[in-house]
Amino acid sequence: MFIDIQYINPTYIVNSEATLNAWANGTSGNDYTSVLIKGPISLSSSSDPVIDLIARGTRLVTGYGGTSIISTSGGHTPILKNGANCQIRDVILKGGRGFSSCNNLIGCLCDAGRDTNSAFSECTNLINCCVIYTGADGESRGFQECRNLLNCFAIGNTGSRFGAYPFDSCNFLTNCSTDIKCTGYRSVVCFRDCKDLTNCHASCTYDNTAADMEGFSRCTNLMNCQVSALDFPSDYYGGSLYDYYRCTNMMFCITSRKITYSHANRQGVYNTLNKQISGDANQNGTYNWALTQSGGWNSITT
Repeated sequence: MFIDIQYINPTYIVNSEATLNAWANGTSGNDYTSVLIKGPISLSSSSDPVIDLIARGTRLVTGYGGTSIISTSGGHTPILKNGANCQIRDVILKGGRGFSSCNNLIGCLCDAGRDTNSAFSECTNLINCCVIYTGADGESRGFQECRNLLNCFAIGNTGSRFGAYPFDSCNFLTNCSTDIKCTGYRSVVCFRDCKDLTNCHASCTYDNTAADMEGFSRCTNLMNCQVSALDFPSDYYGGSLYDYYRCTNMMFCITSRKITYSHANRQGVYNTLNKQISGDANQNGTYNWALTQSGGWNSITT
C-alpha cells in the first residue's frame, strides 16, 4: 500500500478558523514545522489572518485532499507569505487572497487577486499551480513576478473594474497556459512582460464589450508558443487584438485562430508585426506569423 509521507505525523493540524489564527499569531506551545490543513475552513468576514512562514518556522504546508481556506473578508493581504524555506503542496485559497514570496509550490490553487493584489506574487518554483478567475468584481492579477513556472495555468471568467493579467512579469515559464473568457468590459493580457517562455499557450475570448486583448505582450525569448483563440463577439466594433505585441527573440511561435466577424469594416486586428489584417468578413484559417519576415522563423524585433 502506498502511503504519502506528507500526511504522516504533522506537527500541527489546521482544521478550524481558531487553529488557523493560532498559526498566524504564533500561539506558544505549538510546533508549526509541518502543518496539515484539513478543511474546508471558512473564515469570518472580520478575519484577515496572514501567516508568515519564516516567522512561524514552517517548513512544510500540505492541504489534505485538496482542502480549501475560504476568505470572505474582501482583504488584499496574502494568507501565506515568506515561504522561502518551505514547501507548499495542494493548498487551495479562495476569496482573492493568495501566496506571496513563497517557494516550492506544487498543485496549489488560488482565486485571482483582487484590485492590485495577486494570487501568486513573487513566488519561485511553481509546478501545476492554477489561478481561477471567478468573475468577481475587481479580479486582476494571477501570477505576478514569479519565476520557474511549470505546467501552471489561469482559467475562468473575468470580472470588471480592472484589466486581467494572468501572467504578469514572470520569468522562465514552461507549458503554461491561459483559457480565459472576459465577461466584463476591461482588457485582458494573457502574458505581459514575461521572459523565457517555452511551449506556452494563450487563449482568451469575449462575450461582452471590452477594450484590448493581447496574447503575448512585450515578452522576450519565446520558443514554440501559440495563440489559439483571441476573439471578440461577432457584433463587436471596437477594441484591438494583438497576438504577439512587441515581442522579441521568438522561435517557432505561431497563431492558429479563427476570426469570425460579421462586420467588414472592423478595426484593430493585428498580427505579430502590428500590421492590420484586411477587413474581409468571416476570415478563417491558420495564420502563421512565424513566416512574416523573409520566410524565416521569428526574427521579430519590433
